Amino acid sequence: MPDAAKPLEVFYSYAHKDEDLRDELDKHLSALKIQGVISGWHDRNINAGTEWEQQISEHLNSADIILLLVSSYFLGSAYCVSKEMKRALERHTSGEARVIPIILRPVDWEDMEIRKLQALPTDGKPVSSWRDKHGAFASIAKGIRKASKEIEELRGRKTGKIWMVPHPQNVNFTGREELLDDLRKKLTSGQRAALTQAIHGLGESEKRKRPSSMPIAMLANMMQCFGCGLKNLPHLQPILQA
Repeated sequence: MPDAAKPLEVFYSYAHKDEDLRDELDKHLSALKIQGVISGWHDRNINAGTEWEQQISEHLNSADIILLLVSSYFLGSAYCVSKEMKRALERHTSGEARVIPIILRPVDWEDMEIRKLQALPTDGKPVSSWRDKHGAFASIAKGIRKASKEIEELRGRKTGKIWMVPHPQNVNFTGREELLDDLRKKLTSGQRAALTQAIHGLGESEKRKRPSSMPIAMLANMMQCFGCGLKNLPHLQPILQA
């Protein structure tokens, strides 16, 4: 996981008449919460005196996984369908979030836009149709765990492209090749190590620069040597590009 301290946020989109099934699902996701894989949010978490629609919008737009708890009550709710489901599918299409339909009760949903998404429980069989509802919720929990792992792996690969692929060494930063090579080996070894060696002094080409520009030039060179582009530190761009 790119950020092990931050679980994936799960947003429950549901009709209030299905609150009993939402609560049961929430219990079956307890293990994922305890393990720090996910955190759950629904409108019952809104505090008194706050703007409920704004709170829903904020969490709907920040969630990593959006669960659509499908039933006749859900599809009969204009707010659930035209507001929450619509926005959820927009974010799913753009790759910002993963939308998972959870079929709670038998209902004709196959002509809805969500038909193209893999639903839970297994085979999209409604929870209420299972003889053992605990088995249905366990199936959902396993599916959400799998989806969470896929999201973490995908984000890890994207993060790797930014931070782990080294840029070519700046040709103007000379005279420190042996030290840079040693640091590069330690940084890419995959093992923890205390790097006590500091790069001090000036490279040969740096000695010919104006004294006032030397620290900034060296900082820019070091950033490039270790794969940290200016685009990742926008607040330093005006200084480093001066």
